[in-house]
This record gives sequence, C-alpha cells and structure tokens, in this order.
Amino acid sequence: MAQQPTPGSNYTVQAGDSPWAIAQRAYGDAEDWDTIYQANQRVVGNNPNLIYPGQILNIPKNPDPTAPKKPVPTPTPTPTPTGQTPHRSPDSYPDPTPTPTPTPTPTPAPSGEKEDEPNIIGGIVGEIQEELGEKKED
Repeated sequence: MAQQPTPGSNYTVQAGDSPWAIAQRAYGDAEDWDTIYQANQRVVGNNPNLIYPGQILNIPKNPDPTAPKKPVPTPTPTPTPTGQTPHRSPDSYPDPTPTPTPTPTPTPAPSGEKEDEPNIIGGIVGEIQEELGEKKED
C-alpha cells in the first residue's frame, strides 16, 4: 500500500502523484500545494508539475504559515423561547372555506330605450345618406 503524506514528515512520490493531490491528502486542502512546492523547490526545480516517482518531498507541518488563517464560520445561534408559544393555536387560523361572491344583478335598461332604438338608427342612416346624396330606400 502507498505511503500516506503526513504533515511534518517526508513523503516519497508515487506514480500518478501531483502536488495538488499530495496537498489534498496531507492537509485536506489541495490549494496548499504551493506550500509543499516551496519547501521542496530545490528537489522539484522550477516547474511544480514535474515531480517524479521516487523523489522524496518534505511535507511541512503547517500547510501555509504565511497565509492568513481561514475564518471559521460562527454557528447560527439557536433562539431561546421567551415564554411565548412559538406556534399558534388551531383556533387562531382563518377559516379556509372560501366565501362565495354573490352574483351581481344585471342593470336594467332604461325604460323606452328599446322602442326608440330602431328609429334612432334609422334616422342616423337617413342623415348619412342625405349627406352622401343617396336616396333613402324603404
């Protein structure tokens, strides 16, 4: 079984390793690969991606001593009851049954308008025909 990289110890590079993968296994954060590279630049050379099986790398104890510490999220406080019941009683909820809206009564037509309607229309048509110079046909 392959050796596990441990902070504060030496690690022998295995086939398929990369600084990214080694940092992930050693520190639980692959973004700390640069710490391993900086500590081993004389062994690795100028290209951190060129590591070879059999190379012995020093895995620093601290993942990144110069980086600011990552903030630890503050847990959300659990509200404490203040003596009031957090839930409403079933009787305080509105009745879910919808109230039917009454059907509106149609507005009645003014009296006598229907009787006069054909005469009004006929008179308008006649006026238009006169203006256009046409004869009114009955």
